[in-house]
Amino acid sequence: LFNTALLVTLATAIASILGVFIGVAAAAKDATKMGSVFLVVTISLYSLPVFWTGALLLLLFGYHLGWFPLGGTTTIPPPENFFFLVQDTLFHMALPVVVLVLYLVAGSALMVRATSLDELKRDYVITARAKGIGRHRVLYKHVLRNSMLPFVTFTALAFGMLFTGTILVEIIFSLNGIGKYLFTSVVNEDFPALQAIFFVSAVVVIAANLVADLLYGYLDPRIRIG
Repeated sequence: LFNTALLVTLATAIASILGVFIGVAAAAKDATKMGSVFLVVTISLYSLPVFWTGALLLLLFGYHLGWFPLGGTTTIPPPENFFFLVQDTLFHMALPVVVLVLYLVAGSALMVRATSLDELKRDYVITARAKGIGRHRVLYKHVLRNSMLPFVTFTALAFGMLFTGTILVEIIFSLNGIGKYLFTSVVNEDFPALQAIFFVSAVVVIAANLVADLLYGYLDPRIRIG
C-alpha cells in the first residue's frame, strides 16, 4: 500500500505541476507552429501504452546504460540507515514515476490547454488586455485560475484510477505494490485479498473526489456552501 501510494502521489504531483504550465503555454502559442508541435507530442505521449514506455525505458536506462536498477522496490538487502533507505527507494521509483508522468502530463496539458483556450475568448480577458495588463499576467493570474476546475476533476479521477491501475508498471519494474498484489491475488484466487484491495481502492476514489470538491470552493468562491 505504501509503495503504490508513494508512486502514484509522486507521479500525480509532478505531472499536475508540469501539465498546468505546459497547457497554459500551449494555449498562448496555439496559433503558431509551436502549438501544432505541442498537439502532436502530447497526443503521441497520451496514446503510448504504459507497458511499452516502461519496457523501453527499462531497456535503455536500466539494461544498456545501467543508470537505474532493473527492478525491485529496494536494494536487497535494504539499507539499514533510514536516510539511505529513503534514497534507495526513490532511486528504484524513478523510472516507474517517469512512465506515469509521461502519460499523465499529456492528459493534464491537453485538459488545461482546452479550458484555457475557452477562457481566452471571454470578455474579461479582452477587457484586461484593453486596460494594459500584460499577457503573461492575464494568463497565469486570471485564465489559469478559471481553468482549474476541470483540471481538478481530471486529476482526482486520474489519482483514483492510477491507484489500482499501476498493475502493468509494477509488474514491469517488479515493484511490491497494490497493482502487483492484485495480479498475484487474481492468479492465486485469493478472494479475501481481492476484497481488501477493492475496498481500499473505493476509499481512495471517494477521498480523491472529496478533496476535489473542497478545492472547488477554494478556487471558485461562488460554489462555496454557505
